[in-house]
Amino acid sequence: MEPELNEVPFDEEPDHSEHVDEAREYRKFALLASGVVVLTTLLTLGHFTISGWIEYFMGITFLVFATAKFFDIENVAYGLREYDLVAKRFNWYGWIYPFIELFLGISYIFGLWPIGRNFATLVFATIGLIGVKQTLGRGAKIRCACLGSLIKLPLSKLTLYENGVMGAMALIMIIIEIVQK
Repeated sequence: MEPELNEVPFDEEPDHSEHVDEAREYRKFALLASGVVVLTTLLTLGHFTISGWIEYFMGITFLVFATAKFFDIENVAYGLREYDLVAKRFNWYGWIYPFIELFLGISYIFGLWPIGRNFATLVFATIGLIGVKQTLGRGAKIRCACLGSLIKLPLSKLTLYENGVMGAMALIMIIIEIVQK
């Protein structure tokens, strides 16, 4: 009998026992992050502004992270319950998390709802930041669900940094929007 495509049921823990070469995974992440920076810069050539660069960077980052999560949404939903404050309380949140990132990514790329999307991102990133900080503070050794199974990194200061940068950029965008009006 063929195994089901969805091997990990909603309420069962996925198997993370396979060996992961962390150095290789960090190199993959560095390559991906570099690609996001290069693509963002290329898209803003000829009409560069700080706010425009931030918008594209955030949009591309959200789209890349959402896409990676879609490849392994079952494990992502479970993994987020290990450290995300909302996903710990509401199992369904882990399942819609990639869709939230997709929505935010599209709204940044197309310049939609500037104040609303920036406040939403600030809240989204702050919740992530607090959850990661608490989990790291407990000394938990778990895998980050940030990029699904595409890149298998441990929950670490890098995850904390990623949430912090996205939150800070959203705050900068809020300030820019307020000052420009």
